Formats: sequence, C-alpha cells, structure tokens
Amino acid sequence: MFSACTFEDPNQPSPTYSRKTTSTRTTLTPSSTSTLTVSSTSTISSNTGSTTSTESTTTSTLGENTYKIIAQDNKFTPEELRLSAGEEVRIILENWDPKSHTLMNEELKINWHLPYRLDKSTPSTRNQSFNPTIKGSFYLEDKNVNDMYVKLVVE
Repeated sequence: MFSACTFEDPNQPSPTYSRKTTSTRTTLTPSSTSTLTVSSTSTISSNTGSTTSTESTTTSTLGENTYKIIAQDNKFTPEELRLSAGEEVRIILENWDPKSHTLMNEELKINWHLPYRLDKSTPSTRNQSFNPTIKGSFYLEDKNVNDMYVKLVVE
C-alpha cells in the first residue's frame, strides 16, 4: 500500500508552519539630570496575520554623572553617551546575556569585563568609574560580537 505525500510550494505561505517576525525598539530618554526613562516595545507578527505587541516603561533614578549601559541580545543600550571632559562619571554595567562581554577602547585605556548573567531574572552588574580627559568620539566595543558597541562623545 502506498501513501500519498504532498509537498508545499516554497513560494507560498506554509499551511503547516507559520513564520514569525520579531522586532524590538528601545528608547532612553533623560527626564532630568538624575532620571532616565527606558521605553521598550516588542512586536511579534506571523504570516497568519496575528500581531502581539508588548510595551514596558521603566524609570530609574541615577545619581549625578551616573550612566547605565545594558548588554542584552548582543547589543548595548544606549548606543551613545555624551560626557563632559574632565568630569568623573560612574557607569553601571548590566549584562542580561548568557555570555560575558568586554567593553574595550585602547585610546581611552578601557577594558571592562561584564560576566554573564546569573539567571534569566538577574543580570550581572558592575560599577566602573571613569574620567574622560580626551575630547572626541570613541567606541567602546565588544570585539567578539559584530556591531556591539557604545559610542562615547566627550565634549
């Protein structure tokens, strides 16, 4: 006895499997000198026409000249920090990824290691102090992950 087999047309949407597209947008907005608002929107769309959207907003109060850099999904947030030359800053580093990262810049003599997260609900956290003395634009990069960087603009 033979059974029939049906092949799906690769140029048509699959009736068996649904394709999903996920996009995430994160915005950091300084509300004042010591408050930072992080808004994140995640959207999941499938070829069946269903869309799920999740929004979250977090407001953090940071001390003066304190900044937070978050590593998540092999990206650093924010992508750019503006600093004043000669003023010491405190940088809080959070890693939500299951692997470690390193922020490096030879010119600024920065080599900061971020250990991997402890579990899915707890990031690893480190504090670094830094006094930028050279004006210009610099990139703190994780050389092990393509396009994972933070741009520092020192004015």
